Amino acid sequence: MKIEFDKSFEKSLDRIRNKTMYPRIEKVILEFEEAKSISETQNIKKIAAILIIAVISFSAWAEDFSKYTRVKPVITTGRTGVKSLSGGADDPAIWIHPTDPSRSLIFGVDKMEGTWIWTLDGKELTHLDNWGKPGNIDVRYGFDLAGKKVDIVALNLRKVKYKGGSKLACYAINPDYTSGDDVLTVLCDGRSEGNDLQKNAYGFTLYKDKTTGKMYCFEAPDDEPYNIRQYLIESNSAGTGVTAKAVRDLEYNGLVVEGMVCDDELGFYYVSEETAEAEGVYKYYASPDASPKAVSVFAPLSDGYRRDREGLAIYDAGSGKGYILVIDQGEGPETNSIIRLYDRVTNKLVKTVIHLNKDGNLIYDDDGVDANSSPLPGFPNGIVVGHDGNASKFTIYDWSDFAGSDLLSAGK
Repeated sequence: MKIEFDKSFEKSLDRIRNKTMYPRIEKVILEFEEAKSISETQNIKKIAAILIIAVISFSAWAEDFSKYTRVKPVITTGRTGVKSLSGGADDPAIWIHPTDPSRSLIFGVDKMEGTWIWTLDGKELTHLDNWGKPGNIDVRYGFDLAGKKVDIVALNLRKVKYKGGSKLACYAINPDYTSGDDVLTVLCDGRSEGNDLQKNAYGFTLYKDKTTGKMYCFEAPDDEPYNIRQYLIESNSAGTGVTAKAVRDLEYNGLVVEGMVCDDELGFYYVSEETAEAEGVYKYYASPDASPKAVSVFAPLSDGYRRDREGLAIYDAGSGKGYILVIDQGEGPETNSIIRLYDRVTNKLVKTVIHLNKDGNLIYDDDGVDANSSPLPGFPNGIVVGHDGNASKFTIYDWSDFAGSDLLSAGK
């Protein structure tokens, strides 16, 4: 098809502050030029989304951030990475000690070097090699390890060291730990067998079925067709390791996904399309026996998203109420990361928060988030843990600062 541009087109391009839109717009133009008719163009849905993003770039980038709540962290961890000068911190997870909240832990992955563990006051306890490139990390309680109940922390290894391919890494957490040497027991990692995931597994989360008590995980690769797969995690008979068995694939026709979280109490699995052309966050039933079709999609472009939807987390306010936290990564260094909060039941946007670093400055390239409503020393209503991409650190916030006077808090 022949495409002609009027005189205002170049001026319109200059008005787009998000310069990463240029190659996407160019791709749309080329696809139309190569087609004989509109009907021959591919991925009309994706093309429409790109054009919508371009329009949003005229206005959403001028979003009035002054109306949003700003929160500073109470605690900031040290940086991840030993070999890398810049660090590769990505996704956090919170573990609450069963009897002594002060001994709770913060886990954080470094995409290049492994998993870091900090005590609640931000002091490094240890870091470990997962025998592969870590992806996303999650925690669950009461896993049946050959008849013994243990808490676990697990993650996807996007690429196994020396071999390639992707695997599940899973560790039992020792509540009686005395140091970093005895805090975790390896149940499987990049050296294990029977824990294979799809190649290039990108996003990851855990799910515990409250009816059966069985433990599952979800993952999806970062290449097409972006298949979302659910696995059953089972202990071996000796209680020395675990395996991952695929149990179902979800019906999904969108773009690449990474951010994932499960609401074990209400029985839902949430997964966010990462790229700017995305429709939003998809909601599925988490049970492996349920329909593989999406229940709904929320967090649309019109909510103000500027680039990637990254990490997801759930704040449980009790009685089935609470919030789903979605990282709007922004286009750093031009625009900062923010967190958008959605009602846990209605999935409607209820608040946007600008989370800052320890110096009160904006955070850029936030990849992950976690939240927990359990009362902790100094945090009676729980915490939110974010990621400072520039510093390769994790930031711990008081939920009360997020909630202010307009959101619910657990225990109130």
